[in-house]
Amino acid sequence: MKMEPAYTSVGKIFEYRPMFFIPKYQRAYAWETESVEDFIKDLKECFERRKSKTPVNHFFGGVLSVRYPVEGAVNQLEFEIIDGQQRIATFTLLMNCLIKIYKELLEQANKSRDSDNEYILEERIKVLSERFLEFRQEFQRKVNSVEVMRLSRVDHPFYKELIRGMNPSPLRGCLKSPQLSKKSSQGISC
Repeated sequence: MKMEPAYTSVGKIFEYRPMFFIPKYQRAYAWETESVEDFIKDLKECFERRKSKTPVNHFFGGVLSVRYPVEGAVNQLEFEIIDGQQRIATFTLLMNCLIKIYKELLEQANKSRDSDNEYILEERIKVLSERFLEFRQEFQRKVNSVEVMRLSRVDHPFYKELIRGMNPSPLRGCLKSPQLSKKSSQGISC
């Protein structure tokens, strides 16, 4: 197998409608509140420094993946995440939170009949949703909804409901003990 390391931005990773999936042998999503808070704190510090015109790059961390072409789709790639699941999944959850905030702002713009902001917010919601959560794609002459990220079998139903705004139960299907259930419900909340 040929390794081709590339140093790039997070935006570039999500630029061309990638499809990420977590293989069976990977652990489930495991970041606790502290890890998520550290992640967000790092991003906030980077944002504040850039806002004050201090050049800074944020080291997102390594992501190791295996690239596969998607048969039947033109220029579509699928990436098996070998390392970096926690960061990629947390980033997509963060984007989901941002989209949720934009939707709340859109409701306010609708109520106040602010058509300029309605248009801007609708476009941002559409672009961010398609880039980081789900997009529509023609596949063998049929149009399907494609998820940008597919987590483990245990985590994916929760993740899928969460990004679709369905308020899923924080309990994993296979977890029965109150301690494990409490642990699984920690993380990003919007």
